[in-house]
Formats: sequence, structure tokens, C-alpha cells
Amino acid sequence: MLCLVATVYIVNLVSAQTVKPLNWGTQHVLSSKILNEDRELMVVLPEGYEKSKHHYPVLLMTDARQNIRHTMGATDVLSRTGDAPPVIIVGLVSKNRMLDFTPTQDKSNPENKSGGGEKLLQFIKQELLPYIESKYRTHPFRILAGHSLGGLFTGYVLLQHPHLFDAHIVISPSFWWNKEEMVAKAKTFFQQQTHLNKTVYFGIGTLDGYGMRQELKRYVETIKQNHPKGFRFRHQEFEGEGHMSAPLLVTYQGLKFIFSDMTFPKSLVNNYSNQAFDKHQKNLLKKYGSSMKQTGEAYFDLAYALVKVENWDGAAYVFQQGIKAYPRSIWMMDYLGRVYIKANKIDKAIATYEKAIKVSEKYGQGKIKFFKEKIAKLRKKKTNK
Repeated sequence: MLCLVATVYIVNLVSAQTVKPLNWGTQHVLSSKILNEDRELMVVLPEGYEKSKHHYPVLLMTDARQNIRHTMGATDVLSRTGDAPPVIIVGLVSKNRMLDFTPTQDKSNPENKSGGGEKLLQFIKQELLPYIESKYRTHPFRILAGHSLGGLFTGYVLLQHPHLFDAHIVISPSFWWNKEEMVAKAKTFFQQQTHLNKTVYFGIGTLDGYGMRQELKRYVETIKQNHPKGFRFRHQEFEGEGHMSAPLLVTYQGLKFIFSDMTFPKSLVNNYSNQAFDKHQKNLLKKYGSSMKQTGEAYFDLAYALVKVENWDGAAYVFQQGIKAYPRSIWMMDYLGRVYIKANKIDKAIATYEKAIKVSEKYGQGKIKFFKEKIAKLRKKKTNK
């Protein structure tokens, strides 16, 4: 006979001492002369903006109410890992998406207002961007991201005003609009371009409409056939994602692709010098702003490549720069100490491990006993010399 025993758990409830709201952004309302109406914006600043002096790239996105939260998550992860610099997110709120994001009128459906894309673009160019740049510390690098009809608009901006933004993320675009007129315009546009220093990421889910996937492929095919020099692009389909679920992954992967040139090039690995390292860093800081940093893995991989050829000074320099970028990284400090030992710079190794202990104590990262044992052995080694 199976007996069921009821267990009663008594939970002591603890009252919080303080409860504070956690604000994630600000709302702005611009009175637009171009649109002849008030237009709402949502602005999210990078963590630590108030205490820093950095200037940040701007990511302008359509459909803010729907997309801003997952965009915040994507930028937070990518900036913390060094896959992208921190950015100022500006979300555009639309009262009529069909009017805002379509570049031409749909003559077959005159009751549904459309064709306001160029007007919205002029609002962005003449009013929105100058407002953001006057109010915040912005870096010149700009990204435009749009989904569905917003993706149609983003593709239109690329063709109509290619120099307004440095990069574009086109998400599940409505390139079916007016019998695929954007596809036809893309063919003409790219045939006329010999050089275009821009980056574009196209993404869509495999569960999106078959027609939308094919329309996007035809747009991308025009680029493949007439690929301008300096133009970086990628087209990717996400397995098992639909029209409304794809934006999360497309935004994340799109940003990662846009900033993929932040990693160290093979030429730096094969022909390393501290001067070449500094030049690469300087170029990226100029392009993306002073808050830019490489991933921790990138610093480690470059330093390890130098370790394999016993370039101890070079490896130490790379780890030093990595620690500046990630001051809490005790694992980088551990490997910097090992490099100093290989280079027979015992005092520097000891100082590095002492610093690691202080960081670990402050942030609770462990390995304190490990570092203390390392220091003891190194001091003993010095004494026995």
C-alpha cells in the first residue's frame, strides 16, 4: 500500500529594509516641425555613463516599445564581454507604422496611409539625431536597426541615404512592399557603387513567411552580384524562429557582426610588436569610441600565441592591456604572473599576485590561498639564490 505523506514547510518571511525602483531609461517627446506632431523617443544610456567621460556610438531602433528591452540585454552582454562597445540606445515610437516606414504609397489601398518613409528619415536626420547629439556624449559611429516594416525602412535608408549611418541591422524586412520595389532599387544602387565603407546584417527566422525569406534573399543576391569594396554584410536565417521571435537573436548577432573587426587581426599575431598592438587599439578607439575593448579571450589568445614563441615581453604587454580593460580579471593576473616567472622577473610576478589577492578579496573571486602559495614559493626561490 502506497502511503502519501504530506509535508508542511514553514517559511519565515523577511521584510526588505528598503525598496527602490530600478529605472532603465528615459522618455523624451520631441515637437517635430517636419512631422508636424510630437514624437516619443526612449533613450537608454550605458551603465556608468554618468561617472564616465566616454563618448558612445548611437544605436537607433524602430518599434521601441516592442524591441528596446531585448536590445538592452544584447548590448549589455556584448559590451561586458568586449564583443561590442557600450552604446546609447535610442528607440523610436511610431503612431502609424505603415505611414512611418513605407518609402512609397500603396496605390492599391489608398485608405491605409503610407509613403511617409522619406519624411520620417528627414525627421531623424534634421531633428532627432541633432537632439541626441546635443544632449548626450555621442560618438560619430551610428547604427540603424529595424524589424518588419522597420526593416523595410532600414533597407530604404541604406539605399537612399547610405552615409547617414555606419551600420544597419535589417530584421525580417517587409521587402514585399509595392511589388518588391526595394529589391529593384537595391540592384540599381549596388551596380553604381564601386566602394562603400558600411556594414549591414540581414537576419530572419526560418519559420517566417516563405515569401519574406525569398524577398530578402533576392535583395541580398543583388549585393553578391555587385559587391562594392569595403562593404561588409552577412545574411543569416535562424532555425526554428518566427517573425516575432527572431529579433532577439538577429539583434544580438547583428551587433556582434558589426563590431567583429574589434578582434586582433592575424597580421598582428604573425608579426607582433607593441607598437603594432597600440596602433590597432588606437584605430578602434577612433572608430568606436574610448569605451571600446576587446574580449578577454582575444587578449588571452594573442598573449598565448606570443608565449608559444617565447616572446615574454610581448605576452606580458598584452596581458597588461587586458588587465586594464578587465581590472577584476584575476585569471589574467595569474597568467601575467606566469609570464613574468618565465622571463625571470620574479619581483613583478610577486607584485602581480599581490594585486590579484587584493582584487579577489574586494570582489570575492576566490583563489586567495593559491596566490599566497605562489608568492611564498617565489620569495623562497629568491632567498635561495
